[in-house]
Amino acid sequence: MRILLCIPVLFCLAAPAIADEPISPEEAYKRMQERASARKKAAETQPAAATPATRPAAKPAPVKAADPNSPAGDPVQFGGGKFQFVPPPADAWEPTKQSGDRIAAYTNKSHDAVVALQVLPPDMVIDSQISQAIVKQLVDARQKTKTKMLMQPTIEPDDRLALKVHERYEVAARGSDAPKVADQLHLYRNVGGNLIMSTVNSVAEDPEAVQAAQTAAVDALLSAAPVGGSAAKRHGSRPAAGRGGH
Repeated sequence: MRILLCIPVLFCLAAPAIADEPISPEEAYKRMQERASARKKAAETQPAAATPATRPAAKPAPVKAADPNSPAGDPVQFGGGKFQFVPPPADAWEPTKQSGDRIAAYTNKSHDAVVALQVLPPDMVIDSQISQAIVKQLVDARQKTKTKMLMQPTIEPDDRLALKVHERYEVAARGSDAPKVADQLHLYRNVGGNLIMSTVNSVAEDPEAVQAAQTAAVDALLSAAPVGGSAAKRHGSRPAAGRGGH
């Protein structure tokens, strides 16, 4: 049975706005999406107007998309072709529709886990204030939806990463009255002057399956490198914490 994964807004395409209180990257993106949606609706209600002929815009350079049939360990490009990474193993994962050239997302073939990577803008940084703001935004979002938390968003130490946030909560399962447990990591790493974020959400019942999904996300993030530099290679990583503890 396919489980519908409901992952909160996690991806950021703009730096946090300046405000009295720090705004997390996720909240900044949410506000940007709301403004974009409002502009789109307004444009749809306007009558079509004649516009002067203009020169066609130049097509962006092609970027190698994630290919489920690509050889294992073959890097793919994202972030406008500026970065590359080794995707999760093709025998267990398949790419989903990308939400733009900054994002690459994969779902496992049992349809109970999602991994996504995104290149954040170059002016994005992770410091103690931003770290706490991200945690606070996650806590506030869960409280707003009255989500039953099994593990509050918690910063976990990992010297390979700029930030690692772990949370666990209940989600409704399609076709079942019994809830599923969503185990989610938010991972950030500095790569070539940019932050790259990897997010993994799993509702698998088997702790080993949860751990495998989290390890796939960590491996993909650790393999990320600028295009033109050292070729991305799969890294052996420590197993990410599963439901058995951390």
